[in-house]
Amino acid sequence: MPTDLPQVAFTNDITREWAKFRRRIRKGPGDIPDCVESWNAPVQLWLTSPQPRCALYFTKFAAFRRYTENWQWYMPPITAFGHSGLPGKRSLASIFRIARFLNCPLFFVGDLDPGDLTIHAALRCGSPDLVRSKQPGLPIRYLGIGGSRFRRLRDRVPKNRWISMDNAERSHFELIQHVYPRLDKMIGSQELGN
Repeated sequence: MPTDLPQVAFTNDITREWAKFRRRIRKGPGDIPDCVESWNAPVQLWLTSPQPRCALYFTKFAAFRRYTENWQWYMPPITAFGHSGLPGKRSLASIFRIARFLNCPLFFVGDLDPGDLTIHAALRCGSPDLVRSKQPGLPIRYLGIGGSRFRRLRDRVPKNRWISMDNAERSHFELIQHVYPRLDKMIGSQELGN
């Protein structure tokens, strides 16, 4: 098990707040934001080697498809798999079986939005309800979209081009920050500020 994973806090208070937030969003007007409701769906898998060096977990099928299409002629020993949205319990069980089969380091490729941070948290704890499950969560490292590429992009894009969060997404983000006591270390303090 890697020891350099970011700290994730799954306390009874966080579990209660997550359940309360989900109930409030379900009753509210408008659409339910991404990754508040979990769902069971097929898990996409692109296996390039029976013993890959690592595996990338994608939260968006478009990114998954783009990755696999870019490497279709040269297949590196890097496996890709993913599920769109917050995985339900059956989907999580499939994801965990795939991860055990792969037996290699796992990396999470997702946005900086609260939905993808919630997916990462669910994978780390093993439950879409953000409760500690009977089985340990996945030892999956967050890659996200941070780093030097993000900084170069951030500096070139005018502020009016950034997508702002609506009230529901802002509330979701404020809640998910409690799951990651050191979110700034995980995704970067500059990235967190945007």
